[in-house]
Amino acid sequence: DGKTNKSMEVFGSRWKDYTSRLEKNWRAVVSDTDTVVVPGDISWALTLEEAKCDLRFLDSLPGRKILGKGNHDFWWTTMKKHERFFETEGIRTISFLFNNAHETEDFVLAGSRGWYNDPAAVKSPNPSDFSKVTARELGRLKTSLDAARILSDKSGKEILAFLHFPPVWNGETSEDIVSLLSSKSGEAKIDKQRTTPLAIGSAVGGVVGKLIFDVIKKAADSDGIVGTAQSIIMILLTLGVFLYVLNKKRIATNNVKSTLVCISIGLILGILSSFLGIGGGPINLAVLYLFFSMNTKTAALNSLYMIFFAQTASLIFSFAYSSVPETDILTLAIMIISGVTGGYVGRKINKKMSSKSVDTLFCCMLITIVGISIYNLFKYISLI
Repeated sequence: DGKTNKSMEVFGSRWKDYTSRLEKNWRAVVSDTDTVVVPGDISWALTLEEAKCDLRFLDSLPGRKILGKGNHDFWWTTMKKHERFFETEGIRTISFLFNNAHETEDFVLAGSRGWYNDPAAVKSPNPSDFSKVTARELGRLKTSLDAARILSDKSGKEILAFLHFPPVWNGETSEDIVSLLSSKSGEAKIDKQRTTPLAIGSAVGGVVGKLIFDVIKKAADSDGIVGTAQSIIMILLTLGVFLYVLNKKRIATNNVKSTLVCISIGLILGILSSFLGIGGGPINLAVLYLFFSMNTKTAALNSLYMIFFAQTASLIFSFAYSSVPETDILTLAIMIISGVTGGYVGRKINKKMSSKSVDTLFCCMLITIVGISIYNLFKYISLI
């Protein structure tokens, strides 16, 4: 096993002479036109250089090999380093299944390391943070499945998903991973169990934010001062979200499930959105990713669900207090038709885009919002 000199034979007699037996059986059933998926625990090595012997051994065997990551693959590094190493070492028949998908003769392949649910391990003296690890692997699996569905739509081939850890383990189930794998359409769905409390909090926060805005506006007695404050807060928040999206892979996410916490987060989002006079989409997306481990596509759909509640509450509040501004009927009709049409077209496009593409589009939108906010800032400053 490479330079580590650690043999599986230490785990019992059934492992005796396992390398030669593996090679013999492999060559007996695998041809050069076959594809073999090895979903993790490839080598005991700690570095890519130490794993070279094991990787060369796999490369020497017939067929195309696709490797997934296991929890003991400490040699595993970035895809770019893998590719450079393979090019240098002349390894030609191995590729990796990691945040991507592969099309084979008859199937499209997706997968991730996955994780498992083990209450006993959680209570151990040095537990892994199971919720964070699961959330990270869930995101990787979703990214892989998104890529797989694009290939599947083009080729018509069935998708097969590979995990190192079975999502059902010792009678315990990793519900989030099972739910993702069980989704037939693979489309983003509304997480009603958590997003509904968020939406309720957002609706209440929207009304509270509107009241706060009215109080501040009357106290300031200047559209210029209030508008300047709104623009500055909007610029700072949007830049914060932009920086977060660029670095989110390095930031650990959470998997909040408490109804009370969901309502509290929704309340804060509603107040901010209402005070700033925006729907809240950009802020919602970052919060849904950070606190609920949703990918961009899923977060976008759940954000719309929250905004619907918040804006409906705000509209009812405006009618109740006769604070609806005068609006040209034609302009209102055009806005409604454009909104519905945009939502329909966006939904169609969303199905064909990967999460990475959605992230890129989202970043472009954030830059646009910052530009508009800077323009508004100077406009309001001129009114002071």
